[in-house]
Amino acid sequence: MALTIDLPPEVARRVSELAKARGVDDATVVTDFMSRSFTENASPDANTSEPHIVFHPVSGLPALTGGVVHTREEIQQFLDEE
Repeated sequence: MALTIDLPPEVARRVSELAKARGVDDATVVTDFMSRSFTENASPDANTSEPHIVFHPVSGLPALTGGVVHTREEIQQFLDEE
């Protein structure tokens, strides 16, 4: 299915650079990012999902996401217990 989207020039440039580095076309990079986003956002409880590697949609750099998210209050409580 064909879909036309307008990207800001900087984002379009980064998509093209990443596509070239990976040896794929721009559409493949955009599809990959969107598919990952849908998968990550479909988690019923994002605070307890299994840790996994994601790629930043603009920089393409990997990052670890998932696991348990702690609030500032929880962290402060832990620190106060020491």
